Amino acid sequence: MKKLFLILFVFTYSTFYAQEKPVAEMHFIESTVKSLKFSVDSPEEFKTINWKDIKDIFSENKKTDTISIGFELNKSAKNKQQYSFSIKGISENVDGLISLSKKAIKTLNKL
Repeated sequence: MKKLFLILFVFTYSTFYAQEKPVAEMHFIESTVKSLKFSVDSPEEFKTINWKDIKDIFSENKKTDTISIGFELNKSAKNKQQYSFSIKGISENVDGLISLSKKAIKTLNKL
């Protein structure tokens, strides 16, 4: 009977002791997205870009971070030449960069 109580006590004590281990501190590393580039084979593929996602991608950056959004139209049977452009600015002005990108893509589609 004494052995049973001893075993039960040791088991109970070890169970409670195992649950009281201190949790290590978590360290989060901050990361930022500095540039984003889209490469397509036809101008129609530019229409599938989700502009809200682009805004969300850059939303975690600091307001003063320099960012770049690039677009590239690859050379193919339809396209005789390869076109590319990039727009640079700061994270705070993502909406302005997106509107400039839309205008540039519209012009590129006319070529």
